Amino acid sequence: MKLLRHTLLFTSLAALVIGGCDEGGQDVSTSAFAPQTVAATSPPEPDAFSAEDTSSPDATTPDATIAPDAVATPDAVADADAGPAEDVVADTVEVSNTPDAAPDASAPDAPNAPDGTVTPDTALPPSTGPAVYTKGEIQSPITSSLAQHLRDIADTAPNLDDHVFMKIGASGTVSSGFLTCFSGSNIDWTAAPDGLPTTRDHFLQGDAAGDDPFSRKTLAAKVGMSTGWAISGDPSPMEEEFDLLQPRFALIAYGTNDMQLGTTFQSAMWGFGDKLQTLIDTLIGWGVVPILQTNGARLDNAEADRFVDSYNAIIRAIAQSRQIPLMDLWTAMSQVPGWGKSGDGLHLNTYSGGGCIFTEEALDYGYNTRNMATLEGLHRAKLAVVDEVESLDGPTVTVAGDGSPQAPWEVQAFPFSTGGDTSSSPWSEIDVYGACSSSNESGPEDYYQITLEAETSLRIMVHDQGDVDVDLHLLDETGTPEGCITRAHQLIETTLPAGTYTLVVDSWVDSGGDVHDGSYLLAIVECHPDDPSCD
Repeated sequence: MKLLRHTLLFTSLAALVIGGCDEGGQDVSTSAFAPQTVAATSPPEPDAFSAEDTSSPDATTPDATIAPDAVATPDAVADADAGPAEDVVADTVEVSNTPDAAPDASAPDAPNAPDGTVTPDTALPPSTGPAVYTKGEIQSPITSSLAQHLRDIADTAPNLDDHVFMKIGASGTVSSGFLTCFSGSNIDWTAAPDGLPTTRDHFLQGDAAGDDPFSRKTLAAKVGMSTGWAISGDPSPMEEEFDLLQPRFALIAYGTNDMQLGTTFQSAMWGFGDKLQTLIDTLIGWGVVPILQTNGARLDNAEADRFVDSYNAIIRAIAQSRQIPLMDLWTAMSQVPGWGKSGDGLHLNTYSGGGCIFTEEALDYGYNTRNMATLEGLHRAKLAVVDEVESLDGPTVTVAGDGSPQAPWEVQAFPFSTGGDTSSSPWSEIDVYGACSSSNESGPEDYYQITLEAETSLRIMVHDQGDVDVDLHLLDETGTPEGCITRAHQLIETTLPAGTYTLVVDSWVDSGGDVHDGSYLLAIVECHPDDPSCD
């Protein structure tokens, strides 16, 4: 039985938080749900083409490729449903682990438990605190506090249309295999969760600039484009689509093309995280409830596939830090034969009887699985926002710790994704990590504890924006600056023996005495066994 049919693959527990407090130790009523500052969108930037999906079970197109230590090259052929791709040139984003000389100097800024669908008359008791998002759940939890948060977003723009959603993405969003079948009558709900037909009817009533939202050809999705394209220009493609539709919800799917925008998959992560945060915060500022999606496996490129978990950890951290819905496509597709891919290992396939056939047989295909999971994500968001269901899921898991040197937050499993804010931390115990660097880190800091039962290879990533400049410091079991093993501005890749370690996210102080504290994303993943970066 597939995960999408609501059996739980609980392989790890990630993104753990303290019930009742956000990652900075503040009361959730004032900080846990506050969107981060929206940064100005970057200038228009061409994207390397790497089409994500196709609507034919046997369709094949050239693989998305990237040459080691060289600029990625675009594919020559686009998704048949989406039209020709444009010529593009990839960006280069260099990552440095040297001491800071200026804010962001070393890496410049680029602009539930799934056991059934909860209906209004079966809503769970209230829960408090920010919701925890774990890998292995197709739909992120919607607790009472998160449901209220989503309604609070909607309340900032009460005139938006509750019957309309907008689509933002690339070829997988443009493809006729994605959602358009809900506009027709060729639908079989046999294995679908309860409530989805009603939600489909709800959105069919929406006026998406003369179409229904399912069949609407969005201006905010284009073959070969990445996150930066959607938010670039005046107006940007996303803004144009928003102005036309005035939607209550937005579906966002990015990551595959973004992976192609650096000299390596690693170097492209920073621009992706920055731009996706900007995109999401812009939507929230408009009163739109975003629904994010992770990416499935990359069977077309073994090196790219080794980084999918890292990109998904960034997506999960953004969704959890903003407390918005997340649909985990990776988990959904992990239970589909061949990851729901067509012959090229990159694009999704579709059941021959149609993309909205939800039988056991049909759910062995990519678009059928994705369409059902996406409609379920819309269904859950609609229950919380439009139907005002108090809670769809129970209380989230909590963990001991308060982010202090004496009681650091415990990283109990990987991948670990979270958001924090050093400006709200009362702790400023370490000024210089003498064993690693002479950089001035006298600003406030957050503490995490990592306990490993065996030798483990880890990729530890921190993302900040604007003038915020926080750095990573990995300490041995002593938890002291003299026990510093390594430090980095954004990225630590290392293999550690079994033991207990302290990870400090510390705020840099420049030569003028300005403290560059503030919000950040933290993601920790186990490196792929074949990834030499973490040796």
